[in-house]
Amino acid sequence: MIAQDRSRILGLLTPLLLFGLIANLGMLVSPLFMMQMLDRVVPSGNMATLAMLLLIAVAFIALGAIIDARRTQILKHTSNWVEQRVMSETQLQSFPNDFLLVSVLRHPARARSTLAILDIPWIVLFAAVLLVLHPIFGAIVAVSLIIVFGLTLWRAHLENSAVPPHAAERNWIGVLEALGADRDRMGLGARVLDRIKLAASGDRAEALPKLSVLARMDAARNFLRQGTSLALLAAGGALVAQDALTAGGMIAASLIGTKTLSLTEAAIDSWPEFRKLKDVLQSAEAKPADASDAVIVNEPSVSVVKLTVPKGKTGGFRLQNVSFELGAGRCLAILGPSGAGKTTLLDILSGSFPAPLGQVRLGGHDLARISAGQRHQLIGFMAQAPRFDVGTVAEIISCFEPTPSQDKIEDAAILAGVHSTVLGLPRGYVTDLKEDGHILSAGQMQRLSLARALYNQPKLLILDEPNALQDSLGEQQMADALSRIKASGVTIIMVVHRVGIMWLADDALVLDKGRVVDFGPRGHVLARRSQTNRVLDTPLTDGGVQDVEDWISNQFQRSSDTEFRYRAILVATEMYNFMRGLAGDEAAQRQVKMEFSFVDGDTCTISIREEGNDGLNARAGELKRLVTSDNWVPDDLDEIGMSMVMLSRAAETLDVVEGQGATEIIAKLASDLPIPEKRAH
Repeated sequence: MIAQDRSRILGLLTPLLLFGLIANLGMLVSPLFMMQMLDRVVPSGNMATLAMLLLIAVAFIALGAIIDARRTQILKHTSNWVEQRVMSETQLQSFPNDFLLVSVLRHPARARSTLAILDIPWIVLFAAVLLVLHPIFGAIVAVSLIIVFGLTLWRAHLENSAVPPHAAERNWIGVLEALGADRDRMGLGARVLDRIKLAASGDRAEALPKLSVLARMDAARNFLRQGTSLALLAAGGALVAQDALTAGGMIAASLIGTKTLSLTEAAIDSWPEFRKLKDVLQSAEAKPADASDAVIVNEPSVSVVKLTVPKGKTGGFRLQNVSFELGAGRCLAILGPSGAGKTTLLDILSGSFPAPLGQVRLGGHDLARISAGQRHQLIGFMAQAPRFDVGTVAEIISCFEPTPSQDKIEDAAILAGVHSTVLGLPRGYVTDLKEDGHILSAGQMQRLSLARALYNQPKLLILDEPNALQDSLGEQQMADALSRIKASGVTIIMVVHRVGIMWLADDALVLDKGRVVDFGPRGHVLARRSQTNRVLDTPLTDGGVQDVEDWISNQFQRSSDTEFRYRAILVATEMYNFMRGLAGDEAAQRQVKMEFSFVDGDTCTISIREEGNDGLNARAGELKRLVTSDNWVPDDLDEIGMSMVMLSRAAETLDVVEGQGATEIIAKLASDLPIPEKRAH
């Protein structure tokens, strides 16, 4: 809402007040009619006078009804107009205030509250009429109004302190909804439901005493209203008996006094809602014209200048002076340990929240100056572990666009490698994932998220560990999809831990503790990292095999080293599994150290060593001697022995070093050796 719009809304107050005057004058018709009938018609018996009075009263009542209807109609038309203006201009950043403005104006209860506040000036009119009839009526009503005001303030205080929003209960309900399919695992849902019941029970126990007081307060207000009416009648009766007032005046005073009291109660009760409307109107800041709608990004280069994100109260920085340049159509891999600031950097690059310090430029344009609507068109984002709890496949891919293009939906799904998967769902693209989402694997969900990121044909694609949830086939499909996307000229920025798609990157950026510790061409960065990463300390666990594979793969940078890399990975993982087999049930508690080094461009050595396990020495040495002789047959060897056979065939030389409480296996590999068939573990 711009300031001019707010002025137009506030400008309606004058006609609404004038209409309120006429409508409230209509409320005096019945008392005045009653007074004239008792004072003129009844004593005289003149039916013509009665007919004339009745005709005039009906005319004024009809006019008041028409005016009142017009007041309500003006408010409803205003709310519709405001709704259209707000809905067309609202950004997510201004969502709470602007949408609250819509609800305040269009909600029927709040419209009545607004009218009640606008009727406040006419309470003075009614009080003046009572004083004209007799000062005692004004005194009675004044005392009643003071008591009503005090009771209302006390009631409002009690309501504000009486378990207002059931916050604890709503919080646990949100937790239960967020659990999704995990509700039935390990009794999570049942325990959270118990917490909801406990919170609700506590709310009820705290609320009951205060609710009882509130009920008594409402009864007191009703008593006061009726008591005021009786007091006015009693005072009027006394004045009539003393010939100080007519009978009609007595009835009119009672009706007008009761009406004055009810209008006051309505205004007091409506004041909080009216204040909410007033506050929202005042807080709706003027939005400057957004010239960024005309931004054209032909070359989606990315420039980050001194990007800094403080942690807040804890001190320190999530990101500190991060700067880099990425050419259009290039692919950047972001590397770094957990907590290095990778997710924060992706959030800022995607426009999820503005950079507090520093600047991000896309195609030469400040990202903060590009409207949210256009950012959504220019930038696609794929989360690492997306969840789709609502919506059909088509709605999810199209980002719930009101009139999506089916061709664009299918093109995005095909490019992301998920089209055939969608066609295999119960209802294809209209499958509701709230009901059938469980039939998709985590990797398929990730590729569906990629399709959503591609729907608007973005210039910049941001990916958070795109192969984290993929198996080997899914990783290859993901790599093929990203290769096609990159070839179309899209700039790609991705966080990578597993090396399966690292070859797609042109450049690499290494973050550590929020700082850029290395940036440049991928091969150079990885080479520099590998020089200080030739040693791997790892426990003997199932997950360690993948760590060993990634570690070895990082040692090779040349595109011609594909077969050499594969042989080294095969030997390293076989050595690792051999040591796991020797350790047996104690493997998870054992730690090994692996070292890698190049002898020359076509030869490397890999070693694995475990300290403090004398029992392994004899077994390893025995197997080494057995498999290097000509006197063994496959039936003589167990799984561990076959691992030693594989190692002896894959390596140029294989040594087992025993002694000093340690077992070390050293393999030397040459790039021109044939690759043996890999065994399944």
